[in-house]
Formats: sequence, structure tokens, C-alpha cells
Amino acid sequence: MLSFDELETLTTIAAAGNLTRAAAERGLTQPALSSMLRRIETRLGQTLFLRGKKGVTPTRAGTLLLNRARDLQHQWRDLENALRQTQDAVVGNYRLAVHATVAVYTVPRFAPQLLRDHPQLHLELLHQPSREVVATVLAMAADLGIAVDPTPHPDLVLTELYRDFIGFWARDENEFTDPDSILVVNPKMPQTASLLRQLQTAPFFAAKRVMATSELKLIEAMVAGGGTVGLLPATIALNSALTEMRPYRNGPREEARISLIRRADHGKTAAARTIRTAILTALRETPPVQRET
Repeated sequence: MLSFDELETLTTIAAAGNLTRAAAERGLTQPALSSMLRRIETRLGQTLFLRGKKGVTPTRAGTLLLNRARDLQHQWRDLENALRQTQDAVVGNYRLAVHATVAVYTVPRFAPQLLRDHPQLHLELLHQPSREVVATVLAMAADLGIAVDPTPHPDLVLTELYRDFIGFWARDENEFTDPDSILVVNPKMPQTASLLRQLQTAPFFAAKRVMATSELKLIEAMVAGGGTVGLLPATIALNSALTEMRPYRNGPREEARISLIRRADHGKTAAARTIRTAILTALRETPPVQRET
């Protein structure tokens, strides 16, 4: 198989019509170029150029090879141009890994305008727990991720978007002190075990029965129905369309940081930069949690 450099050399010889002139254009000596040409011809088992006093002319085999070589050169230049355009244009398919619940409160803040502004940009969402989001970005199965309290890694760049907090919420403050209230929690949330321990010494909290569910939106609905205290991120509680929720002011809470994550060696195209900027701008200017409660 001939290398691209060898094909370039052959087309240069044909264009120059003279080995001395072709050698100068390729930055070689004439003997070195002649030796290279002989090696190529030996490898192919074909004479590619007829040598004469006035220079060199392609043989029939040489003409066939040169035509194909020029086609390959044109294709290569087209590929280079396409790659440059991709580098500079906001186009292509990108994957964003994000927990489904986090996505509800983040993606609508940036995606509609971003995709409207850039019709050739496509965004695919992968919904995973935050710990899996980190692994997915590390494995380059996603271009970007939005994760809650992501674990730092030397190959990742973490950029904080906004801060949330996990706490206890109810429709009415009396439900915190009502012994008939039901406490609904998601045991899979990393903060749940610690907050339940702290709750044992919290003042005035009376709910005794605990219901477990992995669905935060169900906890939101239970709180909206009344008679329930829910352990929820402030993002969900403060943005609930079902009811106005009140925090347990004397109770424990834990802060959470929502961050944009990417590989340090990824995302140098205009499209990747544009997506990052859209996410950062939208979630920093109007974060889902805009006030301390």
C-alpha cells in the first residue's frame, strides 16, 4: 500500500515533468527522489514513468495510478475542509448525561433557545444517577454531564452551576409537629441517612411513620396532598406547581452542589464551547434555587 506522502510525490513528479524540479518541490535531492520512485515501482511491479531527455511522462499504469491519487487528494482536501468547518461551526450531535429529575429543572432553561439558535446542533440526553454521570463522561460515552456533588477526578473539569439544599418540607408548618404526619423519604439519596439521624434530635418534630420511595416527584405529590413531610431538594420544593411548600426551619439540611462536568481533553469545537456557555449562562443567571429559605 502506498502512503499518502508517496502519492503526493508521484503527483508532484507528474506535474513537474522533471525529476530535478519535482525533487526541489518535495525538499529532496534528485537521487533521493529517483531512489524513492524506483522503490515504489518495484513494490507495485509496474513502471510508472518513462524517463527521457526532456523529462518524465506517465505510463499507462502511471496514468491510472495518478488519476486515482488525484481523486484521493481531492477527497482528503474535502475532508480537511469539512473538519475545519465542524471545528468552527455550531453543528453536530452531542450527548448530555444528567439525572432525569435534575434535567426537569435545568435542561428547559437552556436547551430550547440553544437549539433554536443553532438548527444543525443536536442534543441527546442520557438519564442516569449522578455517580453514573461521572463515569459516563470519563468513558467518553457522553460529551458533558450535569451532576449533583460529582466526585473530583484528574481527567475531569468540574464547573459549579448552582447550589441546592436537601431538607424537610410540608404544605403546612403544623404538619412538622403533627404525630399523625407521614415522613416520606428517598433512601437512595446520599443525604438521607445523615439527615434522618440528625432529625432524631431536632426540636418539635413529631412524625413517626416513615414511607420510602425512590421517586422524588412522588414525594412532591405526597406533600402537596397534605399530612406529609417530605425530604426533598429545595429545587423541587420551591418550584412545585402542585402547592407552596414550607421548609422545616428548625430541622437539619445539607447543601448540594450541581456542577457541569466534562473531560479536560474534550470539547474544543465551537459547538462544544457554545453548549457549555449556554448551560453556564442560563443556570447561573436564573438558577432553579434563587433564594435561601
